Amino acid sequence: MNKIKQKPRMICDGMKGQNYLFNGCMEYMMECLGESKEYDYWFFSGITGDSFTQLYCKNIHDMIFCYSDGFLSKIIKKIFDTCGYDFDYYNKIEENDRKTYDNMIKAYIDNGIPVIAKLGKERIWTEYCIIYGYENDKYYSICGENIERIVYSEQYFELIFVKEKKNKLLLADVYKNCILDIPQIINLPETPEYAFGKKAFKYWANSFQNTTFDNVPVENNDIWYTHPDKSFSHWNMHGNYLCILGTNNCSIGFLEKALSFNADMDFIKDLIPLYEKINNGFYELIKMAGGFKIKPQDIKNKKLMKPITEKINELADCCEKINNIFKTKI
Repeated sequence: MNKIKQKPRMICDGMKGQNYLFNGCMEYMMECLGESKEYDYWFFSGITGDSFTQLYCKNIHDMIFCYSDGFLSKIIKKIFDTCGYDFDYYNKIEENDRKTYDNMIKAYIDNGIPVIAKLGKERIWTEYCIIYGYENDKYYSICGENIERIVYSEQYFELIFVKEKKNKLLLADVYKNCILDIPQIINLPETPEYAFGKKAFKYWANSFQNTTFDNVPVENNDIWYTHPDKSFSHWNMHGNYLCILGTNNCSIGFLEKALSFNADMDFIKDLIPLYEKINNGFYELIKMAGGFKIKPQDIKNKKLMKPITEKINELADCCEKINNIFKTKI
């Protein structure tokens, strides 16, 4: 049996700064359901909080790419409530239940509704994708820019099914609530593994001046070369965080749109320059010591990395100023 109900297309265009895969999946799902074009990648990047906070993983063997990538279970209800749908979210899939899930996926596809899945290992290099078709024991999926990738049931470990439509929030209220949530997401308490907002910037900056990389030999490919593109020789240490910083440039557009819906939220005008400074920090950092192409021996060089440390600390200070705006102007 061959069932392909949706027309596949790219769901995240990296050239446009679209790197957070779950948000692209949500846009595609809403499109298939005939929903408003307002529910696009940029919309969901704001709703998830992805575009408003920096993250840092304390384990150099691991990484985290955005809040929705690592903590979807904490925000998924908010996301679906926003666009007015119920959902089922399965993130603890047992091997002996896969046949049941396979039947559910196929039933959705037969009804013209895609399914969101998370593929890969549960730690590094996982990715959200859209399953839009199937043929016998294989699924057709879209993963970011990768159209028509073949997936098998043993490759997914999370599944998200959209369910009945219900009342959705007014867009003005959605944008307002999201902006008011900014302090909550940039001040998330750090965990043993991760830091957020100002603390994320501080951990990132300090890693180049403390002992984090002292005992990591430059020849240790298992640590330095974790990105599928081996020209990125420092992904877990620096490149990942540069990528987050650049991707979050979309925060400006979301703030501007929130203000257009809520003219009374005048304090947004004070937030925009601070997020612009954070986003401009990306362009400054990629010009320093090679940017994305920085070498392992350079990352271990504390003197060489000092200007980078100072620049990242400036971005951390912006987070404090953002906090002060919410404390004093609301």
